[in-house]
Amino acid sequence: LRSAEDAVQQGTAAALWALSITTENKVKIVERGGLPLLIRMLRSSDEGSQEQAAGCLYSLSVLAENKLNIVQEGGLAPLVGLLQSPNSEVAKQSCGCIRNLAVSPENKEKLFQENALPPLINLLESDDPKTQELAASALRNLAVNEAIGLKMVEAGCLIPLIDLLTSQDKKVVEQSAMCLRNLTVLQSNCERMVEEGVVGPIVALLRSRDEKVQEQAAAIVNTLSSANAENKALVVEEGGLTPLITLLRSTNKRIQEESCITLRNLSANTDNQVKIVQRGALPALIGLLHSSNAKLQEAAVITIRNCSMNSENEVRIVQEGALPPLIALLRSNDNKIQASSVIAMRNLATNATNQVKMAQEGGIPPLVALLRSFDPKMQEQACAALRFCAENPDNQVSVVQDGGMPPLIALLRSGD
Repeated sequence: LRSAEDAVQQGTAAALWALSITTENKVKIVERGGLPLLIRMLRSSDEGSQEQAAGCLYSLSVLAENKLNIVQEGGLAPLVGLLQSPNSEVAKQSCGCIRNLAVSPENKEKLFQENALPPLINLLESDDPKTQELAASALRNLAVNEAIGLKMVEAGCLIPLIDLLTSQDKKVVEQSAMCLRNLTVLQSNCERMVEEGVVGPIVALLRSRDEKVQEQAAAIVNTLSSANAENKALVVEEGGLTPLITLLRSTNKRIQEESCITLRNLSANTDNQVKIVQRGALPALIGLLHSSNAKLQEAAVITIRNCSMNSENEVRIVQEGALPPLIALLRSNDNKIQASSVIAMRNLATNATNQVKMAQEGGIPPLVALLRSFDPKMQEQACAALRFCAENPDNQVSVVQDGGMPPLIALLRSGD
């Protein structure tokens, strides 16, 4: 590596690159003083030397300790400079190394200070899919830092990242989606994404056959749908309901959670409440009421609760078998789940047919029990549900037989 001959340097760096495939050799190359010499080669005027040195450093930077060593030895500036190399292989190897270095929290700010963002964003438009993947991955790592993520958006990363969501290379799509997901932490970034047209392509990725891509897409749609009514409408307009409902049956729990929470968000809209039921979401949502995953249970019961607010859905929800699990959840130890269940029961109880079925399914005793809750809102909803149920003469008898009279009388003295 100290040779004055470019060819000798290239050959040596290439040999070290090949040897660095093992962890043991990665450590030895650094221990024997290889880093300063490789970093010096990055400044060579010979593109072959640059490529071999950057490639070897890319390999060495896989190790956590080397991520810091490379920076301490002054490797950042020349690596960032080579991102703009006219030689695509040099730019690619440098980008790979920077991608690895950007994993380290200490290096993120240093890379920003070295002005790495503009050339990384430019590489998103490379003709080489591998370079695009590495650039998107490097930006993904940097976007973990919220302040840098904001600067990335200001520097114009969104349009090329959104364009890459339609790439034929699944790794490019995955890294681009992951980068966008990291950027959604800030509401201002979400607003810019929607303005730049992210909703259509990200909704399309819900249908991807790649679970990693599905997960990223579902997480982004979830975040966007929680922001405002306009985004909720846009997700539905772009065809998001059907794939989200399909993903409720995914074997990947994270995908299930993101999809179910998104449907919960969308169900806050009156028009969507009918559409969710019409598109066949109820069987899967009702199935999730039995889940051992509290997040899934909560999102599913809130979605059903919201859908039950629409009179067009009242009978259908009960016909699909929602009553038994909803009644069981009235006894849940989770206050949010219990509260949503009792509100759903109250909504469903406004229908005369449902009033009969609620009593038949054993819904009266747990509702009576909730009259003694320490939560006034829970008491209110249980009382309302029983009031509607009591419109049926047979249920009037059941409410009294199941002990409803004493707590109801006690509530007459309530200060609420």
